Amino acid sequence: MKNLKTKVTLSCATLLIVGGSVYSYTSFQNHQGSLPKQSSVQTNNKISNSNKVIKSAHALVVNENGTPAAQALNSEVNDNKTFDEVLNSGDTSTSTQSVEGSEITTITNNDNETVAAISVSDNQSGLTVSIVNNGTNVTVTKTSIDDLTGEPKVEEQTFALQNTTGDAQAMAWTSWGYTNIAVGARVFAYAVDTAVVGLGTAAVAACLPGAIAAAVGCSVTAAKGFVSFTAGVSFGYLATVKSPGQWLSSKLDTNRNGWIAIYYRHNPTTGAAQWKTV
Repeated sequence: MKNLKTKVTLSCATLLIVGGSVYSYTSFQNHQGSLPKQSSVQTNNKISNSNKVIKSAHALVVNENGTPAAQALNSEVNDNKTFDEVLNSGDTSTSTQSVEGSEITTITNNDNETVAAISVSDNQSGLTVSIVNNGTNVTVTKTSIDDLTGEPKVEEQTFALQNTTGDAQAMAWTSWGYTNIAVGARVFAYAVDTAVVGLGTAAVAACLPGAIAAAVGCSVTAAKGFVSFTAGVSFGYLATVKSPGQWLSSKLDTNRNGWIAIYYRHNPTTGAAQWKTV
């Protein structure tokens, strides 16, 4: 991984796609709809252990225990970290699993359980893919070995996450509430499919939860929740689908405006939490 060089450019402007991709991201902005509007639902019931609403450029979603499940990033913070820098950070935890000759490394923020980055290395092909999400940008980096020179070849794309601004929603919703988190459907598809390309079925199933969470900037718990609730499929099934990221993005973008927006609700009686996308 030491050859990875992640270049993240912060942007608070409209989502900008740099360079091409396997999905031909030309004229990307022309096909993007407007971001979902923030829910007007109001409540005074706050989640246990969530004692304040944080103003940030990236909203909060809470886990079942009331702790944040999506990155809280202050708009003034300039957190341009490479995968290796995230890996060596003192405020993250790392888990690694090996499946069918592929090594999957997931880096989770200790304070809110969000997936900050994921790396997938295919030992057979020599291809390594990483996704780094700092709450403002998501960077996808592919490192392969050049067939002619034998030297590492790095391809990198950075996408701005144009989340809506405003107070982060850390409330106990009894109805669905928009979390202020939305990622472009094509960005989501590209990031997820790049992470799993060439992997065996078991490795894809193991990689998908972390790859989806990293692409969106939420916890694995939230990712599993909205995949199950909105798409109605398991990760085992997704692993058998060709281009699962592209397939899943079409299911999660239910209003067909080019964005995958995350909604959340909480049952204050049972403590249960649910996520869905529109």
